[in-house]
Amino acid sequence: MSQLSDMFSKSALLVLVLAPACTRASVPAASPSPILTQVDTPTTPSSAAPTSPTPPPPVSSDLVWVALENQEAIAEVDVNARRIVSKRRMSGAPHNITVAPNGTVAVTLPTAGRVALIEGRSVRNVHLGGSPHDVKAAAKSFLVANEGAARLHLLSLRGKWLGDIPLPANPHDLAVSHDQKRAWVSLDGSNRIAVVDIAERKILRLVSTTGRPHDLLFGPNGEVWVSDWRTGVSIYSQGGKRIGQVLPTVQVHHLAFSPDGRVAWLTDHADDRVFVLATRTRSVLASIPIVRDPDWGRTAWCLGRSLIVGRESAGHGLSLESAPWQPGQPGSRRRPRKSLPTAARPAGARSDSGVGGDERR
Repeated sequence: MSQLSDMFSKSALLVLVLAPACTRASVPAASPSPILTQVDTPTTPSSAAPTSPTPPPPVSSDLVWVALENQEAIAEVDVNARRIVSKRRMSGAPHNITVAPNGTVAVTLPTAGRVALIEGRSVRNVHLGGSPHDVKAAAKSFLVANEGAARLHLLSLRGKWLGDIPLPANPHDLAVSHDQKRAWVSLDGSNRIAVVDIAERKILRLVSTTGRPHDLLFGPNGEVWVSDWRTGVSIYSQGGKRIGQVLPTVQVHHLAFSPDGRVAWLTDHADDRVFVLATRTRSVLASIPIVRDPDWGRTAWCLGRSLIVGRESAGHGLSLESAPWQPGQPGSRRRPRKSLPTAARPAGARSDSGVGGDERR
């Protein structure tokens, strides 16, 4: 654990201001066409480099990529070993992260107007302009929500521009359906969600909500769970009909499902908690207090039987919660919480397996 603290101690001293996340500042206009540059950046290992090169570790569900905004870097974390495997410098402050099935990592850099694509030791920077905020893998491509250009960008896994989908307002977060054919997109300053056909690159419908939609995630049965900037989570059918609501008095910002889909985890922005719900009955199984605001880290997703939550407190970037709950079991069944120091504020995160979670804010 001291190795992690030593690794970040110097850079942590440079952090003077932590700007609140999910704010919508003015941004430059998007570029008319993306510009791709490629650089080879060495990986910063968590210990001294070996005398001879070693192959990269295989893709594993135990490895998680975490965005460290105030260090303009991303870290690869071995969750089971509770250590940072490597760090990579970015050309701007990283925000949200996703991992494609082939292992390519995509990172949004909103203040730089770019998306970084990482494959092995290679980093490709795709200049999009505007403020790329969220990114998701969709089949053999990446779908990028550009909050400063009122559109979605479709990129190949190697960064080639494939097309745009204009939107009636700036997008914030997005979710891709299980069949990879459609995306639901929350729209800034609006009560609407855009439902998009990815292949046809067009809006199918605009779904009106009762509030201000924020984060979105497809549930195990294909229904869409949508958090609100102020209260609760609404549940919609894929046709856009509102079919339920959970935690209506709670300021939920982000959510995740366990890999088997039986348990949902929801972060409480106002009261520093994570709620655990049975997905089928939508009943609350437990409420877990988290040190400092769990939404500052904006990360919440399940990896195996553990929930990983980013939090702001200095020196404690990731909180690992065991997830022993099953529907029908009492919520008091909880194992001790563990933490992984990073000495930096984590933003988006994603596991290499890409299952069971939400990495957005």
